[in-house]
Amino acid sequence: MKCFIDCVVVALICTSCIQSGKREDAIKFYSYEQVDGITSMKVDSLQSVTQINVPTITKDMPISTSELFDSVFAVKLETSDNSIIGEISCVKVKNDTIYVLDRYSMRCLRRFRMDGTYIDDIGKNGTGPGEYLEPTSFSLTNKGILLYDQSLHLNILYDYQGNYIETNRAPFGFMYGVALSDSLSIYYLTNNRNYHLPPIHEHTLWTANTEGKALQCGLRRGDGIMKSYCSLRPFYEINDTLCIFTDSYNDTLYYINSKGIITPSFKLEFDSPRDNAIWRVDNELSPYKDLSPKGEYTIVNECLQCGDYIYVDMTSYRKGYHLFYSTKTHNTKVCTRLEHDESNCAYDLIKMRGVYNDFIVGEMPAFYILSRYNFNGTNYWQEWDKEFNSNKGKEFTEFCKNLSPEDNHVLVFFHMKKW
Repeated sequence: MKCFIDCVVVALICTSCIQSGKREDAIKFYSYEQVDGITSMKVDSLQSVTQINVPTITKDMPISTSELFDSVFAVKLETSDNSIIGEISCVKVKNDTIYVLDRYSMRCLRRFRMDGTYIDDIGKNGTGPGEYLEPTSFSLTNKGILLYDQSLHLNILYDYQGNYIETNRAPFGFMYGVALSDSLSIYYLTNNRNYHLPPIHEHTLWTANTEGKALQCGLRRGDGIMKSYCSLRPFYEINDTLCIFTDSYNDTLYYINSKGIITPSFKLEFDSPRDNAIWRVDNELSPYKDLSPKGEYTIVNECLQCGDYIYVDMTSYRKGYHLFYSTKTHNTKVCTRLEHDESNCAYDLIKMRGVYNDFIVGEMPAFYILSRYNFNGTNYWQEWDKEFNSNKGKEFTEFCKNLSPEDNHVLVFFHMKKW
């Protein structure tokens, strides 16, 4: 704590120097007053960590679909000029409304009904009230839809009718943010966005209230046990009071509650120090070799919790690696891809992007489905019919008849089987 207070003092001294220089606008933009009085985020006992043993995959290792799931249904999102999606970053469902975030291509947050019918967009691109440049993440709170703009460092609130309510500026540049409660957000910060703010620069996680005042900091970037590096999507909300944070440096999954208390909950323990199926940093060749004392760490593409099950996607390039873990039975299942029981046709695991009740929600572009599931004279959707006989009354074969390569993305809802 003393070290942190010293950093604040240094920061305040630096402020007086920089204000007369070229970065006067930046100092006004990031007020150091909002850093005063910061306390460290509380960390629960490290004894609470549960070890998840991760087997080594040395070859293609598909898994039977029915071993993981007991039912599946698909939703084709409406195709129109207004509803088209380039790349899905996140999917959430609330009150039978599907929220789809396209962070990189269309840069929008779109809403659909459960049958795939397009409803509207939340906000739009721009710099005016209720507008954003880069919608990085969003949360569905009691107050409304809270959207985080990484580019402008904004939190923008809309009601559930899509009407703009208010905008608040975060007290720092952030890479990702989610709501811990109606009045508290947690952010993952990167060095390059806060290089002129030493106290903020030294910590990975920060919380701030809706007025934009920084409240807590956690996980130091310097040497020590709480050193952390981000995964591709650091946070995912489990419910209204709990989110999960993935730490690539320590291969650890943390729970963070609505008060900002961090609980190291799960530790990924790999059977082998090097696994070619996972993106591991090479000691000698990688420019990132100093990130870890072992010279290696895991990049988690996606981490979701669906009821008693945790899903972790550690796929890199052409190497697939998907892990499913039961928090109840402590059983672990890993695979490179899914496989049909009867046809023995293996295919890539659909990209998982969200959770809806007891379903994990995956997504695929329509053209990819057609190329993978209906080629060489074999309709692999029929195999899914045999396996599950479930698509809310509509067979996959009928579903596929109305699908064309130009169609919008398809969401696939996988109901977790108890194992």
